[in-house]
Amino acid sequence: NVYASECENGVLPETLTLMNAYSVAGNYGAVPVFDAYPITGDAEGWLASIGIPAVTVELEGRTSIEWTRNLAGVN
Repeated sequence: NVYASECENGVLPETLTLMNAYSVAGNYGAVPVFDAYPITGDAEGWLASIGIPAVTVELEGRTSIEWTRNLAGVN
C-alpha cells in the first residue's frame, strides 16, 4: 500500500495526488490515513508539517524491493 503523510492540519491535497498517482502506476492500494497502529512521529509527518507532500510505500514482503512497481511509481 501507499500511505499519505499527515500532520496536525491533515493531509495535503498534493499528497493525495501523489499517493493516487504512485498507487495506480505501481499497482498498490492507496490509503489516505494510516491508522493500523499508533505512531509518535515520522519523517513523512514532519514533511507534511512544513508543506511538503510525502508518502510511505509499504512493500508486500521483506525479501523483495518490488523494483518494477516502485520504478513505475516514481516515473
